[in-house]
Parts: sequence; structure tokens; C-alpha cells
Amino acid sequence: MKLTITLLFILTTVVSYLWIYQGFESPWYLLSEEQHLYIYSTQAQVIAAIYGLTVTGYIFLRNNQDKQKENDSTKIDAINLTQNNERVLLFALTFFSLSTILLAVFTLVSFDDKVNMVRVVSKNLCAAFFIITIFLFCYFILYVLRLDKIEKASEEIKKSIDEHEENKNYASQSSSDMNGNNSKLNDSNTIEEKNENKNHDDTTDSLALFLYRFNELESFLNRLLNKLYSNQAQSIGIDSVPAQYYSSSRKGKRYRSISIALNELVKFGRIESRLNNDLREIIKYRNALVHGQDLIPSKIMIQKIDRIAKEVESLLIN
Repeated sequence: MKLTITLLFILTTVVSYLWIYQGFESPWYLLSEEQHLYIYSTQAQVIAAIYGLTVTGYIFLRNNQDKQKENDSTKIDAINLTQNNERVLLFALTFFSLSTILLAVFTLVSFDDKVNMVRVVSKNLCAAFFIITIFLFCYFILYVLRLDKIEKASEEIKKSIDEHEENKNYASQSSSDMNGNNSKLNDSNTIEEKNENKNHDDTTDSLALFLYRFNELESFLNRLLNKLYSNQAQSIGIDSVPAQYYSSSRKGKRYRSISIALNELVKFGRIESRLNNDLREIIKYRNALVHGQDLIPSKIMIQKIDRIAKEVESLLIN
């Protein structure tokens, strides 16, 4: 989205400069007073009307997106990213719409200005902004109505997490290589990572393996929270667990979603900050994976979920 906004402002600068240059060197049309007043007053009205209709339609679309987040929590990250991109485009659209309207008003006011440069610049700059704003309206409408918004956003989330993990692993390996005291440990880790890479070479089964480990991790967190509640209940002589934290379909099995279980464990101080961040990243990655177009998890994330699952499982023993 940053690239889109950058290209938009570069395009605006180039088109405005060429339009003004053409107006000074060889204008295509010379407008009469009536044409001048009618065209630029109409431009302001058209932009204002289209902007109002666009924002009204987007409000209904935004409400529908919020309902999707309530109905399916796994889409929250992807929808939030999509809404952030749409918000940036809406800010740009607001800026260009207001600029076009103000330029149209200024062009009407400066019609009888004695300085020729002011008249030429105002008229041609307003025309350039009007054309660019119309195209920006079209782009915004087509962007928000795309059917693959969730998939594209999920792919972007998945890619960003993979890149973050690769950079973090590279930094940790570089620092460990500089430490001679840990050379033996580094060698053993390298051998272990090579063995894991061989085990995960079959990308056909990598998705099933990742989801299996994710479900296992979810089970570990639920068991850990059940154990915590049981210990607290026994300490006060009560054998019950708050039912509002259970999934409605599995209350009898004392099952909660992984996000709810994690939030509760963090609240009770059972999960430390570093592990909490790793678990939330895994949850975010899993949601992006299942809603994206590329269903193959990276080897780094498979190795990470293996490591985190073992770490959570060890908490059950302690």
C-alpha cells in the first residue's frame, strides 16, 4: 500500500506539471466566461456527490467486515490488515477530493485575476486533480469490492511472519557463531536442524503436519488451563471451572479456543511474555495459512511450532 500511495503522488506531480506546461505553451481549449463558470462549478459538485456516495457505500461494507470478524475470529488479522489498507486509500481519496473542490473554488474566484500565471495554473491544476481523483475513485471502488481480499491479506501476513522468523534465525545464528564457548551446542543444533529439514522435505504433508502440531498445541494449552483451574478449585474446596470460557460445542469436554485459553493463562501469569508472543505469532500464522492461497507452511514455522509445543508440554509436567 505504501508503494501505491507513493506512485499516486508521483503520478499527480507528473500529470499536474505536464498539464500546467501544456496550458502555458499550447492550450487545447480557450474557455468563455460561461463555460469557465459552468465547468469548474460542476467539477466541485460532481466530486462532492461521488465522494458522499462512496463513503456511504463503504460504511455498509465496513459493517459487513466487522460482522465477519465476529462470526469467524480466524479472519480478524486478515480483515484488520485489509481495513488498514482501505483506510489509507480513503484518506488519500479525501485529500484529493477536498483539494479538487478547493481548487475549483479558487479557479472561480481567480477568473478575473490580472496575473495570467494565477489563472492558468489554477485552471489546469484543477483539471489535473479532477481527472486523477476520478481515477482514484474507480481504483478505490474496485479495491474494496475484490473477492480475494482475505486471501491476499493472509498471504501478506504469512510472508511477513516468514521473513521475520528468517531474519531472527539469521541474527541468532550469527551471534552464536561468534561465541566460541557455544560451538559444540551450535554444532548439535545445526545437525538437529538438518535432520528436521530432511523430515520436512515432503511439502505435501507439511500442511497436515503443521495443523496437527497446532491442534496438539491447542490441546496442551487447554490441559494446562484445566490443571490451573483444578488446582485453584481444590485450594478453596470447589470442583468447578468457569463455563463461560468453554466453546459452545464442547462444554462437556472443557474445551476452549486456543486464543481464549492463552489469554487466561497469560492473565494468571502461567505463560511468560516471550512464550506468549511466540504463541500469538503461531496463531496468527495458522489463521493466515488456512485463509491464504499458499497452503504450504515454511520449514522455519514447522520447526518453531514443534519447539513451542514441546515447551508448552513441559509446563504440564512442572
